Amino acid sequence: MNIFQNEENLSSTVIDLNKLITLLWNNKKTILLSVLVFIILSILFSLVLPDKYKSQVLLTSANESSQQNSLSSIGPLAGLAGITMPNASNNSAIGIEVLKSRIFLKKFIEDNNVTIPLMASKGWDNETKELIYDSKIYDVNTKEWLNNKGSNKPTFQEIYDSWINKTLTITEDKEDGFIIVEIEHYSPIQAQIWLKNLIDDLNDYMRNIDVAEAERSIEYLRLEADKTASGELKTVLYNLIQTNTEKKMLAYSRKDYLFRVIDPPIIPEKKSSPNRLVIVFSGIVLGVVLGVLIVIFRSRSNIINNN
Repeated sequence: MNIFQNEENLSSTVIDLNKLITLLWNNKKTILLSVLVFIILSILFSLVLPDKYKSQVLLTSANESSQQNSLSSIGPLAGLAGITMPNASNNSAIGIEVLKSRIFLKKFIEDNNVTIPLMASKGWDNETKELIYDSKIYDVNTKEWLNNKGSNKPTFQEIYDSWINKTLTITEDKEDGFIIVEIEHYSPIQAQIWLKNLIDDLNDYMRNIDVAEAERSIEYLRLEADKTASGELKTVLYNLIQTNTEKKMLAYSRKDYLFRVIDPPIIPEKKSSPNRLVIVFSGIVLGVVLGVLIVIFRSRSNIINNN
């Protein structure tokens, strides 16, 4: 008896499906109207969205083999002296984190006047090659910030969030060691300038840190060498002084200190967003879904199985 019931339920399900298909076909005008409305809305929406441009740079870790060889040659002796040698293998990972850090970006934003173009712009004029600013946010004539959620000038946290979430993209290929850094903005010129300065500032920032660290190490090692009476330990300490001196010389001799630029950033000619084709296609899909739901909701009593 259960077999007959299952067959009857299956037959009812097929009949309901046929009713649904017939219903949708009979109400195809409603679905097509929904699709047409969403196509128009998606086209208008895509046209309202301003174009953005993305500048890209390809990086690799600067060659540190000579420095590592120098450190490895005296590493065991340094261990005997109770001195821990730095590990240079994580420099790329540290550099990426510094690139996203607040302490580095705060200085970069201030030095490169990022705030106004980043937070107040709303588009790009291809004819004049100038940014278009939102008059509700920033007055270009008086150079004053207007209402910004109860405050005037955007806070550093707001600027940082906009930079990290909407402007800067970092992609690392851990197998090959290549790093792609991208900046997206309304102005293709501004995107290229920011990206070039960002990498230059990062190399200078890391160079200054390492040079300051080497100078502190040299000062400490000289004091220790003057205090010790062991000839062997003096030799180790003087070797370490020489290594840190070479580290300073290496830092000043290379422009690309931490990251070497393989493919420099250029002014992009093609927009990166919005993808208007994808927006229109999404509108078509939403129009079909909404149209079907409207038809089913209006005629739900006709397709419900009452058996």
